[in-house]
Amino acid sequence: MRLFAHGARNSFSVFYVPILDEFGWTRASTAGIFSVNAIAYGMTGPFAGALVDRFRPKRLFLTGGTILALATALCSRAHTIYHFYILFGLAGAIGTSLIAYPASAPVLARWFVRRRGMAFGILTSGSGISFVMIPLVQYLINQVGWRTSFLWFGIIIGAILLPLVALFSRHRPQDMDLLPDGAHAEEKVRTFLDSPQNRPCGLS
Repeated sequence: MRLFAHGARNSFSVFYVPILDEFGWTRASTAGIFSVNAIAYGMTGPFAGALVDRFRPKRLFLTGGTILALATALCSRAHTIYHFYILFGLAGAIGTSLIAYPASAPVLARWFVRRRGMAFGILTSGSGISFVMIPLVQYLINQVGWRTSFLWFGIIIGAILLPLVALFSRHRPQDMDLLPDGAHAEEKVRTFLDSPQNRPCGLS
């Protein structure tokens, strides 16, 4: 999920130049689109984490993925700078916060105990891997232009991310009759009983 969430954010660096060339806005006001996104993401992150505690994560992930996909696709129809501020800056940030670290970290903590550090390391690595999206988006812009690229990028996010969430997202390991770290309940009980200090008195 972070691949698409942060890929959509970081891709603004390659959309920036063609948008600037077409509309002739100042560099500061155009760069402000990304600034609004970063600020809105920081402000909505705590609320996204709180919503995980109240609602099932799958519902939040599907909502966030839909918002992000629609906001990205609708940027292809933007004609004023305020359209970009609302779509990419605000809506995109809300969608990102509902599928990225603020919402996914609490879920991941329920799935891992012994290997939690490695799990969070893999989660955060998605931010770095997301930069592979930038040359792909640049290639798309060179081929079909920035408007069509926004449209296709939004379609790709929705077509790949939403089915994956719908099929594989689970709230807790107990939903699959598992315990944290992927252990089955029977394995935990057997390991507990096989431990010498937990054997009944008189048994060796």
